[in-house]
Amino acid sequence: MAQETLATRAKNAPITFAICAINVAAFLFVETPDGSTKVATLVRVGALERSHVWAGEYFRFVTPMFLHIGWMHLLWNTYCLVGWCSPVERVLGRARFAFTYLVTGMGACAVSLLCHDAPGGAGASGAAFGIVAMTMALRWKVLGSWQAFTADRWVRSTGGMIVLWTVLGFTAMR
Repeated sequence: MAQETLATRAKNAPITFAICAINVAAFLFVETPDGSTKVATLVRVGALERSHVWAGEYFRFVTPMFLHIGWMHLLWNTYCLVGWCSPVERVLGRARFAFTYLVTGMGACAVSLLCHDAPGGAGASGAAFGIVAMTMALRWKVLGSWQAFTADRWVRSTGGMIVLWTVLGFTAMR
C-alpha cells in the first residue's frame, strides 16, 4: 500500500491542517515581536491565566489551544496533531471532529485552570489528548467489548504512552 502524501492528507483532513495553520500563524504573531516563551506576552495574547478567567475572560478556554511556547512545543504539537487528528477527522467528519477538538481542548483548559496554578498555559496538547481519547473510544466501538478492548495490543500500547506523556507533562516538562 502506498504511503499517503502530505497533500492528500491535507485534502482529506482540512480541519486538522487548518488548526495547524492557525497554530503556526499565531506562533509567528507572538514570536516575532516579543518571543513566545515570555509569560507576560503569552498572557497578553490569550494564554490561560486564572485571574483573567475569573475576571470574565472566558475566551481563554479557547485561545490557549492555538498558542505555543517555543519552536519545539509548536513543532511537536503539530507533528502529533497531523498524526492523530487526520484519521479521526476522516472517521468523524469535519463538523464532529471540529466540535470534538474544541470541546476536549476547552475541557483540558478547565482542568488545567483548576489544577495548575501557573500563568501562561498554552498549547494544543489538551485537545490532542482529547483526540487520542476519541481514538480509543472509536477503537472500543470496533472491538465491541471491554475484554477485547483491554486485551488489544494497540490499546495497551497507546494507554502506556498516555501514562508516560502525562507523567512527563506533570514532572519533567514543567
